Amino acid sequence: MSEPQSTGTSPPTPPDAGAPAKGDELEFLRADFGHVAESLLANEELGEKRVTFFTTLVCAVLGGIGFLTTELKNVVPVSAYVAFSLALLLLLVLGVISMLRIRRRNDVTDQYKAILKMMREACAPHLSAEYRHLFSRAKSSKAKGERDSTKRTWLNGGHALVLLVLNVALLAAFGWSTVLAALHWKATPLPQPTGTKCCSCEK
Repeated sequence: MSEPQSTGTSPPTPPDAGAPAKGDELEFLRADFGHVAESLLANEELGEKRVTFFTTLVCAVLGGIGFLTTELKNVVPVSAYVAFSLALLLLLVLGVISMLRIRRRNDVTDQYKAILKMMREACAPHLSAEYRHLFSRAKSSKAKGERDSTKRTWLNGGHALVLLVLNVALLAAFGWSTVLAALHWKATPLPQPTGTKCCSCEK
């Protein structure tokens, strides 16, 4: 019995051979989407904790200054005004740093949102008809030039605006305390030396 002879031609290779299946791609996008979404939430939570800590610190320091001023019955020594000015200056520096960090956090959040949008667009053809309809409506409304309420600016609220208001209040309080310290410093008479006699008086 003779063996079948080879014709020398291999079977045709499918065009998608070696490429990942569609299900694997969707699973990868789903996992990556969850990771980016968790990173976005963690970034937002970190910013909220930073603003909450700074707001609590500012309220505590200003409350302490007001309490000490009341207890001293408005007769505040120059050293107290100097201490108030230094505390307010340190708070102002910390507030500026916190505001810059919040602005950086907002930029990172916008980047996360852009990545999530790209992933949604990649998964849109594989979603249900209802979800595709909602997604197309969102894209069409943005194409018409409607105002994007999620875009962060200085005047649309948020933590950056809170920090800006607190820093302005700290700057005003620092200026007030510095001016009062300077006025009290000029009004305070210099102490006169005691226990010494003038040579002309002894004669």
